[in-house]
Amino acid sequence: MGDVEPTEVAPSSKVDVQISNVGTSSKNKGKSKEIASSLKDKSVSTEGVESTKVSPTSKDREASSTTPSVEEIKKWKRADVMNFLREKQEDLDLDDEDIEIIRKNKVAGQAFLLLTEENLIQDGLPRGPAKSIAYLIETLKGGK
Repeated sequence: MGDVEPTEVAPSSKVDVQISNVGTSSKNKGKSKEIASSLKDKSVSTEGVESTKVSPTSKDREASSTTPSVEEIKKWKRADVMNFLREKQEDLDLDDEDIEIIRKNKVAGQAFLLLTEENLIQDGLPRGPAKSIAYLIETLKGGK
């Protein structure tokens, strides 16, 4: 399918529609080209059409959220690390208890960046959360 950029259109406005690369299966190519050529350079009224905003998925939020730099993280206090892990809790599938273990170990920014999977396991985290957090740290440092 062609690349289509969604746009929000004000009601009662007209827009020009340009269609390219419509249809990918050989069955539909002829029909799609016919439809595309009949729509080419035509104005379409959006009068009475209601716009809908779609909520982003967790992956979209992760991709769109600003990833902190290593230099920023080094300056973090313990509370900043906790807030960051709470923001990532759903994506990393962490329990409150997993984050609590890091809080009890008084991990601030620079120490957070130095954590390894082995450290996290030694501190009492189960293997799954330890791997997830260690991978996150490596990703933040640009290692993976």
